[in-house]
Amino acid sequence: MKWDTLIAEMLAYEGYSIKRIAKEAGVSEATVRNLYAHRTKNPHRNVGSKLVQLYITLQAKYQVNQQ
Repeated sequence: MKWDTLIAEMLAYEGYSIKRIAKEAGVSEATVRNLYAHRTKNPHRNVGSKLVQLYITLQAKYQVNQQ
């Protein structure tokens, strides 16, 4: 998984920041920052799951809004 790409795509959504991604995913800001900056490459499984779930939720939300 390319965490930096996943986070970058979430940051592209209006109003999303590292802080908001962390809050909505239920992980620390430092974790999101470290993944985005390649300082952490392999997060714990539960952290990865939370970020992927938020990503899927955002994709679904914004696809509905575009239709």
